[in-house]
Amino acid sequence: MDRVLDEVMQLQARKTRLHGTRALYFKAVLLATTAVSRFLHPYLVLATLAVNVALAIYAGAKRLLLAVFAAWCFLAAVVVSLDFAFSTLSHGVFLNLVYGFATFTSVAFLYVTTPPRCVREVLGLNAISLTYLFLGHSIKLVSELVDAVRARGWGPSVNPRSYVYPLKALSVLMVYRVLEATEALKARGLEE
Repeated sequence: MDRVLDEVMQLQARKTRLHGTRALYFKAVLLATTAVSRFLHPYLVLATLAVNVALAIYAGAKRLLLAVFAAWCFLAAVVVSLDFAFSTLSHGVFLNLVYGFATFTSVAFLYVTTPPRCVREVLGLNAISLTYLFLGHSIKLVSELVDAVRARGWGPSVNPRSYVYPLKALSVLMVYRVLEATEALKARGLEE
C-alpha cells in the first residue's frame, strides 16, 4: 500500500502533457463521459474503461491500477456471490460492476495526473481547490494511521469487527485534524 501511495505522489508531481492545465479540461470531459456512459450505451462503458486504463498506463500508474483492480475484484466477488445466493444475478449486475471499475479508473487517472496547482489555476483559491490540495495529505495521514495500528498488532481480516479499532482511531484523528484546522484559521483572523 505504501508503494502505491508513493507512486501516486510521484506521478502527481511529474511534468507531462497529461499533467498540464490544458489537459484538465480533457480529463474532466473524460470523467463526465465515464460517469454518464452507463446510461447511454454498454459499449461506451467499455470504451471509456479502455481509454482510462490506456491513459493511466501511459502516465505510469501501473501499481495504482493493480491496486484498484484488486479492490474491485474483491468487491465484485462479494456482490456476485450475494446476487448468486439470492438468485438476483443478471447481465445488469455485471454491467454495473464494469461501470464501477471504469469509474474507479477514471477517478484514479484524474487524481494521478492532476497536480493541485492545476486545480487552483482553473478554479482559483476556494474550498474545492483547497480540498483537492489536502487530499494527498489526508491519504498520507490514513496510511500512517494504518501503519501505526499494524504496529500495535492489528491485521486486516474477513471479520468486520476487526475494523472497529482502526475506524475509531481514524475518527479520532479526523476530529483532531478538523479542530487543528479550525484553530489555525481562527488564529489567522477567520471568524465563524
